[in-house]
Amino acid sequence: MINIIKELDIRVTNYKNSINAYTFADIAFKAIELVENHEEVRNELKNNIYEIMIDEYQDTNDIQERFISNISNNNVYMVGDIKQSIYRFRNANPYIFKNKYDTYVDDSVGMRIDLNKNFRSRSEVVNNVNDIFEEIMTDDIGGANYKKEHKMIFGNTSYDKVKDSNQDYNMRILEYNVSDIKGFNTAETEAFIIAKDILNKINNKDKVYDKKLLRDIDYRDFCILVDKGTNFDLLKKVLEYFKIPVAIDKSTSVKEDDEIFILKNIINLLIHIKNNNNGIDFIHSYFSIARSYIYKISDKELFDIYINNSFKETDLYKLCLTITNQMDSLSNKELLDLIIDKFEIVKKLETVGDISERLTRLEYFMNNSKSLNDFGMDIYKFNDYFDNVLNAKDKVEMTRSKTDSNAVKIMTIHGSKGLEFNYVYMPYLGSDFTKKAGANNWSFIKNYGLILPFYHEGVGSTFVRNMANTSERLENLSEKIRLFYVALTRPIEEFVLIKSRTEKDAECEGVINYTNLSSVKSYKDMLILLENKLNHYYHIVDIESLNLTKDYNLYKTSDFKSIIEDSGEKITTKKLVIDSHVLENKHFSKAMKKVIDKDLRNLLDFGTMMHYCFEVYDFNNDKLDELNISDEYKENIRNFLKHDEVKDISNAITYKEHEIRFNKDGSIFHGFIDLLVEYNDHFDIIDYKLSNVDSEEYVNQLNGYKDYIESTYNKPANMYLYSIKKDKFKKL
Repeated sequence: MINIIKELDIRVTNYKNSINAYTFADIAFKAIELVENHEEVRNELKNNIYEIMIDEYQDTNDIQERFISNISNNNVYMVGDIKQSIYRFRNANPYIFKNKYDTYVDDSVGMRIDLNKNFRSRSEVVNNVNDIFEEIMTDDIGGANYKKEHKMIFGNTSYDKVKDSNQDYNMRILEYNVSDIKGFNTAETEAFIIAKDILNKINNKDKVYDKKLLRDIDYRDFCILVDKGTNFDLLKKVLEYFKIPVAIDKSTSVKEDDEIFILKNIINLLIHIKNNNNGIDFIHSYFSIARSYIYKISDKELFDIYINNSFKETDLYKLCLTITNQMDSLSNKELLDLIIDKFEIVKKLETVGDISERLTRLEYFMNNSKSLNDFGMDIYKFNDYFDNVLNAKDKVEMTRSKTDSNAVKIMTIHGSKGLEFNYVYMPYLGSDFTKKAGANNWSFIKNYGLILPFYHEGVGSTFVRNMANTSERLENLSEKIRLFYVALTRPIEEFVLIKSRTEKDAECEGVINYTNLSSVKSYKDMLILLENKLNHYYHIVDIESLNLTKDYNLYKTSDFKSIIEDSGEKITTKKLVIDSHVLENKHFSKAMKKVIDKDLRNLLDFGTMMHYCFEVYDFNNDKLDELNISDEYKENIRNFLKHDEVKDISNAITYKEHEIRFNKDGSIFHGFIDLLVEYNDHFDIIDYKLSNVDSEEYVNQLNGYKDYIESTYNKPANMYLYSIKKDKFKKL
């Protein structure tokens, strides 16, 4: 096995060198080779760097520490907290930090400065955290002697001056009896408990500390933290059932929705058409695109196309044929741009929702296509590559962008590190967090080496494996305790734990010692050990008051037949004949056909903000300085007001974002006029644009506005385009 790995490493390394492509780990090792093999480079760095400052030092790994040790010269300043070392899965080694922390205790080797004051949380939160961790975090389990050296000190005394006398800021452990929730599982029940508690706080107008004042609580003040993202969607469904807005912060799989598969199948179809291949793979690709929201061709039509072999007569085939003529002359990204444009994919996303997330997936696919082009993969190899990716069992994830909306946040504890929230809930404490390593597993344990499967005369394990498993279990438990610490130090006002109770729980109560603590398998087990100390924080949940219901499953569910049984009753109706015709809906605005990249998004955000500034500014009163916007936006408004076209605007009547809708020749036209200025004898129609004011579509758009205004109000109307970036008026 080792020989195979060595040979594989040689071949992979040679391949990387041949295409000049490396992983982050490769680059780190190359940096180490550079400073270890070239003394002049090492000495130059040592003698010319004044100070090396390392943040989050508890998350340092051995490679990083080795590099720093080569270039440091008694000039390293490290900031960290071993209690928050939660990235062992990324090879973080908290004992690098611990060894220095313990060594620097007498200042003979280095200076240690303990920063124990907590300025984030109320005194109650600090005291509650101390109550828990001085019992369960030790040098042996957790890596820190909490009671002796790491106990937190309350630091933000301004909290004591601003309190609501009706509120209790101590933690709450909301406990329910599992035997009372017949027909429901614990995950559903705990979601209902949280939803009800949030609504109670909102309805009671509880107060939160904000900028030295107390204000009414809002949805954005709540966060639900979980160890794993398994129940994210369940929490979201239940909260939204109670009309509580939710924002989930999680990584999302690029395999989760249709866009990647649609693009992949379009590329596959193009290749088959290019190669004149009409086999079964061609038919699969054709049908998948035809039945998707891109085309929505009915099954009956598809059946006829298949029976008559009339693929080449269809619009889908003809469109693909025009693209294949350019295929070999385009880069991967250019081809995808063309596909997205010709198939109007961005526009059709409106019919399926979650537009922002779907655009992000498209962007991921586009970026990958460009990267693979750089490595010499044309569209044919790109197609094979994504076949492998989409068919593999491995997850392919991207980070979902965070939102600042007024919503309850749901995230993993890892995702919350460094953040703070007024109220934090932590459900699903009974989830088993132990890692079960069987005797048939291959594994590598740092202190024990390569552990292989072993069977001999009925023995399925070895002494070394048992030692390794014990070591790994304690390391995993230590990190879970530190993860618990990270979760419970996020809140400002209060943390709330949701705990189930069964008949077996009473059997587990006992004295907190190394043996009992090292055997815990969940956060719930920790609380059971602490029950005597934390008993006064318990609140028993009345299950009947939750009004548990399965109706939450109906929310945004399309397959209602699986939930609602057929009643068997029939409704008899008279046949109605209605003379009707469909009015075509048309809009004046120019359609956006580009995939929105980062630069374009920033530009669009700027344009949106400028539109908002023009909308809220009162043209009849010169109070620009009172407007709560940045100087850049104020300067743009001043530039606008300097032009002759608006010199008399303060004496006119202004209508902003003026909506118009009218029926003309069987079509319904709809649009918004950015600024409509009414004078005694005429109107001025002004439309703001970011930069370009020369598009023919803009002329058509304003002509539509002009026709409507003049026919409705019997006054002539002038038409203007104003470029914000160029500070230029154009009369049409």
